[in-house]
Amino acid sequence: MMRRPLNYSKKLIQMEYSNLNQMGFARVLKKLKPTNLEDIAAVNALYRPGPMEQIDTFIKRKHGQEVVKYPHPILESILQSTYGVMVYQEQVMQVTSQMAGFTLGQADILRRAIGKKDGKVIETEKAHFIEGAIEKGIDVATASEVYHYIERFCELWVQLFPCICLLLVGVSISLF
Repeated sequence: MMRRPLNYSKKLIQMEYSNLNQMGFARVLKKLKPTNLEDIAAVNALYRPGPMEQIDTFIKRKHGQEVVKYPHPILESILQSTYGVMVYQEQVMQVTSQMAGFTLGQADILRRAIGKKDGKVIETEKAHFIEGAIEKGIDVATASEVYHYIERFCELWVQLFPCICLLLVGVSISLF
């Protein structure tokens, strides 16, 4: 198999424009004007029920038409690459860890509960999240706001690595 350097991002972006165009992403990609692979991966992750409502926010923030707001400074380093929009499962895991001291195991329990809409576990984990955030000096209102944000976007969250891999596979196939 012929190896191609990953520095052909302009070609890659052009190829993804045409691939995703066939799947109904054309309007979003034209508005987004992606400049790197991560832009395309993020829109791919957001382009599903639930997170889809954040696409316009993502695009406006990328182009500087809307100010990026973080409910807490901890979120800035985690969400900066996606303009303050929670897009990937990895981001949620980092938020729960850094804001509330969750272990990866605890974060996974939360992920599964939200995915399965297990109300009892979701409420239990909400209490754990808020307690952990308070222990780290974060006020209840901010912790509740961030938890609500996590709940809204965890229902159909996506992992970053598979998004990038699928895009690279699509591009590789179209190059041959």
